[in-house]
Amino acid sequence: MAKVPCGITFDGKKYTPEQFMSKLMEDGMDKYLGSESKPTTKLQTAKEKLAEAKAKRDQIIKDIEKLGVKDDAFEKAKKQAEADREVFDAYVNLAKEYIKEGIKSVEDFAKELGEKVNETIQKAWNSANEKSVSGISHRVLQKMGIDTEPAEGWTPEQAHEIGKRLLDEFKNDSIEPNEILFDKSNKDLSLGEKVALRKAVADELASAKNKAGDTKGFASDEYKKARDAEKNFLENTKYLGGEAQKAMVAFQGEVDVDTGSFTSMVSAFEKEKGAPATKAELEELKQLSERNKLLEEQNKQTEQKLYNALNKLS
Repeated sequence: MAKVPCGITFDGKKYTPEQFMSKLMEDGMDKYLGSESKPTTKLQTAKEKLAEAKAKRDQIIKDIEKLGVKDDAFEKAKKQAEADREVFDAYVNLAKEYIKEGIKSVEDFAKELGEKVNETIQKAWNSANEKSVSGISHRVLQKMGIDTEPAEGWTPEQAHEIGKRLLDEFKNDSIEPNEILFDKSNKDLSLGEKVALRKAVADELASAKNKAGDTKGFASDEYKKARDAEKNFLENTKYLGGEAQKAMVAFQGEVDVDTGSFTSMVSAFEKEKGAPATKAELEELKQLSERNKLLEEQNKQTEQKLYNALNKLS
């Protein structure tokens, strides 16, 4: 019985089983197994988009060169400008993904691309940083005339406005607030900015829930969906309340830890006065400190007597 030749046809070429397996091993299995074998990351997608945009621009340039002298010069320029813009936007999107991966400078960004820093790459890097979360925060505070590293806190009105503006900027840049607020380890926003943004989002969710309840009724799918969205958000961001409370307690502790000590009282007095204490003021503060210690000791003794009396009654 004659042998039936066994072969594999792939990409228009014929291979023996051994040759085909060798090709798979040489090229890498992922190339042929598709996306299911290795999920495509946002970074990889951004790289592919940039490559596609560049290829499209190159083809447009070639097509323009083939056009005759009598062809519309304005149309030529328009097509190339659109292609250039698409490439630039692809650079920006890729830069944003590299920023998320921890790239800190335009030099490192260019290195990852295998290119040198040029005007396009520099502008794309700058634009990506402006649209990053930290860039949004900086922009919002600057527009409001607030120091980005304030020595003093915000008023309630400022905090409310900062939260609203942060939420608006997030929407403009298609950034999902939950990605930042649900992540306890995220440091793109300060604690104060996170709390302000949380309040703005919570207000918006509450408004949507109330509107659905008022117009559609509590039994409606719209109301239930809005209610669940609010509940999920509040549950995943309640840690911010604890973080804020701990920060305030720790800060208050700077004053309370040494209350009654002479040094602590002098420091507090001089901070309030805005000048060093005089000799007479130092003497008065010393007497107050000693008096305070005496009162504290008397208070402890009274508490102990009360404790002893209660034990006898029990």
